[in-house]
Amino acid sequence: MVTERYLSPKKFAAALGVSESSVKRWADEGKIESSRTEGGHRRISRAAAYRYIRANRLPLADPAAIGIEPEDGDEPGKHADALIDAVKKGDERRFISVLTARYLAGENVATLFDGPVADGLHQIGDLWRHGPEGIHIEHRSTEVCIQGLSVLRSFLSEPAADAPLAIGCSPSGDPYRVASLMASIIVAEAGWRDRNLGADLPIESLVSVMETERPRLLWLSFTSDAASEAFLRKRSPFEEKARELQTVVVAGGRAFPRKLLKGEGCGYHFLSSMEALDAFARALRVGTPSIGTAARVESEKSIELGPVFRGTGNNA
Repeated sequence: MVTERYLSPKKFAAALGVSESSVKRWADEGKIESSRTEGGHRRISRAAAYRYIRANRLPLADPAAIGIEPEDGDEPGKHADALIDAVKKGDERRFISVLTARYLAGENVATLFDGPVADGLHQIGDLWRHGPEGIHIEHRSTEVCIQGLSVLRSFLSEPAADAPLAIGCSPSGDPYRVASLMASIIVAEAGWRDRNLGADLPIESLVSVMETERPRLLWLSFTSDAASEAFLRKRSPFEEKARELQTVVVAGGRAFPRKLLKGEGCGYHFLSSMEALDAFARALRVGTPSIGTAARVESEKSIELGPVFRGTGNNA
């Protein structure tokens, strides 16, 4: 499993099936980020190594050399099944390993989130209704996802210092954490400085953060019906601040209050999936003309909630 923060050129070379001298040459030529220890030995951060593999679509000759457990077969379906199975069984080691392998293979992160990761959560999402054992399984699976997604987040490049800021959360009374964490990874990969504020954040705190940080983009994840109703009643200060700062607000989730699409509000954009968020964030990042209008029209046409934002069980 992914463990050490840094790799030696020897381990990296073994994983790729190339000579150690080739890796050292890449490092010296600046093709891959590296550093040296006090003793002069080269070290490659795991994140830099993974970004290099992903960017160049390099096959792994020996995945175990860098802590990745190989899966049988290369078919996407088998890897998807492995992710789903790891979530359901609460197998953190396997979840991180398979998720990392799919990332290195160049698979779209948003597609992974909307597909096998969400499917695994949804399959255990109703277990809490059937007794204490179901609650335990669901909470365990949620923690596995959070740990795995946090590891994946560490692989991403740091955004430019002048990159626009995106922040987001689940609102007050909504304890669901996974969707907001996924959203933060999506916007980070799209080149934004991301700030995930977590779950159950009071509107007053959100307004305060907006005033201080002045984000260009803000996401909201709605999974609790009760929290959504409470947000509708208390949303005025938030909307006023969003309009004042010209913050673009995107939202989704099983319990997304459709009333937000009616009237003026602050121009909420309903996005039904992480893939939709990915496309939106990338377009907004480069300043696509009239994206707000286009996204608003699309959001108003949306009827079915997407796989990730529709939410799962008790604490996902």
